[in-house]
Amino acid sequence: MLRFETRDGQSGLEVLVSGSIYDSAGEEQIYFPEFDAPTSNNGVAQNSDGDRAYHFYGSLGYGDFTLTGGWAWRRKMVPTASFATTFNDGGELTEDERAYVDLKGEHELAENLKFIEHVSYDYSWYRGEYPFGTGPGRVLNVDEALGESVSADWQLNWQALERCKLILGGDLRESLSVQQQNWDAVPYVVYLDDQRDGRNLGVFAQGELSLLTNLVLNVGGRFDHYSTFGNTVNPRLALIYAPWEATTFKALYGEAFRAPNAFELYYGYPPAMKPNPNLQPEEIRTYELVWEQRLPANLRFSASAYHYDVDNLASQVIDPGDGSLVFQNTMQVQANGLELALEGRFTNGITARVGYAIQQTEDQATGLELSNSPRHLAKLNVTAPVWSDKVFAGLDLQYSSPVTTVLGNRSQEIWLLNATIFSRPLGKNLEMSATLYNLLDERHGFSASTEHVQDTIPLPGRSFRMKLTYRF
Repeated sequence: MLRFETRDGQSGLEVLVSGSIYDSAGEEQIYFPEFDAPTSNNGVAQNSDGDRAYHFYGSLGYGDFTLTGGWAWRRKMVPTASFATTFNDGGELTEDERAYVDLKGEHELAENLKFIEHVSYDYSWYRGEYPFGTGPGRVLNVDEALGESVSADWQLNWQALERCKLILGGDLRESLSVQQQNWDAVPYVVYLDDQRDGRNLGVFAQGELSLLTNLVLNVGGRFDHYSTFGNTVNPRLALIYAPWEATTFKALYGEAFRAPNAFELYYGYPPAMKPNPNLQPEEIRTYELVWEQRLPANLRFSASAYHYDVDNLASQVIDPGDGSLVFQNTMQVQANGLELALEGRFTNGITARVGYAIQQTEDQATGLELSNSPRHLAKLNVTAPVWSDKVFAGLDLQYSSPVTTVLGNRSQEIWLLNATIFSRPLGKNLEMSATLYNLLDERHGFSASTEHVQDTIPLPGRSFRMKLTYRF
């Protein structure tokens, strides 16, 4: 990673440029028992796990305005033979590219009045290559998507009274082009060529009122209009109470939605899959109680209990009328959970955090637990100085309980341990880090999705990665 940063105190000009390159050959051999046959290399995928990525970011600030831009590209080989592609072919891969430019202005209109605006352009591109067959009968199927959009948003922050703060805002996004294509390279056969445009706009308001010196009421709401499905209104409410200096309680309620994307709405090629332009947004109502507590010895504790109701969950199902795959709003889901966390920062430089979550998510119609939804999650992070205040070592331990897979089986529990050594700047400009991933060589994996033959995808084995960062 390279980074350049400068500030001119007289002119007020600030410039930042950074970039990074990542390259990994991945695992040389990965064994999948589902493909264990002589015709598929006895279940071993060789040299099919490579990963490469480039990132660039730049920022130019002057006065009230900041211009930022970024570009990212990634190419990932896929060893799992998804979508019934040829196993161990080495040609299955995906590429993603993203670029954006954003201009932000921030103005103090008065002592208690601030105005913020953004104007931006966004570009995204995806390409997937999927080999089928072998030898002279090998066919390479190409899947490609392109999206371009421009957007603008504004926000007005007003400290109306000593105990009252108001926020008003709005945004507009114009999708200039949404393209989805699918074809066979040789012989050339087109299965999908769909092009769309669209727009969505929204306005929101939020008010914060101090009812007492230690009691705050926060009320907000948002209206959105999408050209694909119409209007939606979503309110939010929060009550924050601090009875003592070290203690805070929060009661939160909110409603939100997820608009269906272009793939869910318009992707299809007969007879395997068909589009559903009438798909409706997923909707969620959330209820949450939070307790945050500062403790002696630089400790902080938090607890959060929540209940979620999700309507119109979009799932890919088989249409019994014609046997085609299609996205439909099929499920109502209920989730309940409790999250606990304890963290500390100690005088000897050691920091530690432990978190635990217990949850249950189920389909309200059947009462069955959702797939790939663990009941228990736990995480432990410890960081300690090993040389002055320059070099540190850290351990990261993660636990996930068994889940129900897409095929209805139960996976194995997962214990994942990573160890890292890293530095603050050595000298003026150089930073380094080195990480040993999956120290316990855990091979049990997560539930696979419907496009895979595998019920679970195994985790990568023990691996090592080193990063150097130079700032100039």
